[in-house]
Amino acid sequence: MIPFVALDSSEMKNHKKDTCKCCICKAIRGEGAGKNNPFYGKKHNEKTRKKLSIFATNRIGKNANNYIDGRSSIKGLILCSNKHKTWRKKVFKRDNYNCQECIKINEELKKELGLE
Repeated sequence: MIPFVALDSSEMKNHKKDTCKCCICKAIRGEGAGKNNPFYGKKHNEKTRKKLSIFATNRIGKNANNYIDGRSSIKGLILCSNKHKTWRKKVFKRDNYNCQECIKINEELKKELGLE
């Protein structure tokens, strides 16, 4: 793999993204997506899944990447709470998935909310 090297603005103008072999240009072109991904069609074994699970659970609270002195926005805490999520689903179900402000048809709203 060719390492990524930062280019200044004059070099970026002449940078040929179509033929460049760096990992960033390959990702932009989508060369590592789908069947071209080396991990496509494979699965992690049980041992690896346990390691990944432990790693993920250890990244909560103070161990999380974006942790800053215990600060969390109240809005973020509310929107991520299970109570809010269940309330939101109940309201959409009650209103038959019709938006009360813009009167969107329920199929459009379901797609927009990712419920289909």
